Amino acid sequence: MIILKFKKATFLKTQITIDGTGEYLVVEEYLPACAQVNKYYYEKTPEYYSKFSYRWYEDNNIWYSYRDVKKDRVAFFIRYLTPGKLTYYWRVTSSGKYIKKPTYVYNMYYEDTYAISHIDTFVIK
Repeated sequence: MIILKFKKATFLKTQITIDGTGEYLVVEEYLPACAQVNKYYYEKTPEYYSKFSYRWYEDNNIWYSYRDVKKDRVAFFIRYLTPGKLTYYWRVTSSGKYIKKPTYVYNMYYEDTYAISHIDTFVIK
């Protein structure tokens, strides 16, 4: 068990590193109850281009098929697995102690193919 400590209103970046091979995969990252996902945030790095630049309409190196944000989880749908990182940004909304369910990766069509991560505990002050 990993215990992570944050302050209320902290803005966090979560990266899920995934490797291996596979097709038709779903990665479900369950959120703690104190999380509010920011769907449209893009990190401004040296490679970032503003809306007035030529590359504004590109896909920001998205290699998965679709991302779905729900109240309790973020799901990534992957047609062909390419080893890489799945990223999303979220804000801590309330204080307390929260236990996050493990990340769950499974195949859409074969229920015997799956992987589960560890459990995280968040302490928000």
